Amino acid sequence: MKTFKLVSDEKSNASYRVNTLRTTRNVLTQIFGEPEEVESFDNKVTVRWTIAIEDSVIVTLYDYKRYELGTPELNEVYDWHVGGFSDEAYDELLSVVLEQFNEIVKKKAEEDE
Repeated sequence: MKTFKLVSDEKSNASYRVNTLRTTRNVLTQIFGEPEEVESFDNKVTVRWTIAIEDSVIVTLYDYKRYELGTPELNEVYDWHVGGFSDEAYDELLSVVLEQFNEIVKKKAEEDE
C-alpha cells in the first residue's frame, strides 16, 4: 500500500492542474482528513489538501471557481481539481484513493457482519 501524508502547501508552489477527480468531500475527508481552508485573494479556492505520496510525489486536491456556491457540501459529487508537477501526480493520487476506498469498503463490510 502506498504511503501518503499531508504537507505544507508551500510544497505545491508552481504546480498546475493535471486532471480532475469526481468524488465527494466526504470520501476525500475519510481518506486524507480535513482539508485546509483557503482564503485566497480572488476566492477561486476555498479548501485544499496538499499531499506527499511516497514522500516524493506532491499532489493538491482543491475546489476551483465555485465563487457564490462556496465549499462543496460533504456529500456533493464534485469534480475536484488535481494539481501536481506532472501527470504522475494524478496516477499516484488515483492509486492511493482506490487503495484507501477499498479499505473503507472492507471495514464497512466487516462491521456489517
